[in-house]
Amino acid sequence: MVWQNVFFALLAWTGIVILELVLLGIARFFEKNSGQRTFYRLYLLSILFTLYGAGRYIRQMVVGAPYPDFIGDPVANVCLFIAGLSLLLLGETLHNKMMKGSNP
Repeated sequence: MVWQNVFFALLAWTGIVILELVLLGIARFFEKNSGQRTFYRLYLLSILFTLYGAGRYIRQMVVGAPYPDFIGDPVANVCLFIAGLSLLLLGETLHNKMMKGSNP
């Protein structure tokens, strides 16, 4: 039962990291083609924070907790908070740069 939970947690976190990689690819593509700076390398920091935070929760599941305690690991929570906040800021910056010339 524990390994089944670990599998589904890995699957979910992998999906999140893949979405972050897609956003990184979009930012990189836009920077290369438009000449505007998108800071696409900063997306790697967000991905690393996500991987570290998720890894701490998955490790917690493997060593014996039947399910992750999402309030019991403040380091993982801070890492995931930083990852989310940085994605929010980078995504908003990218959106503003991409929509600069469009008229609503």
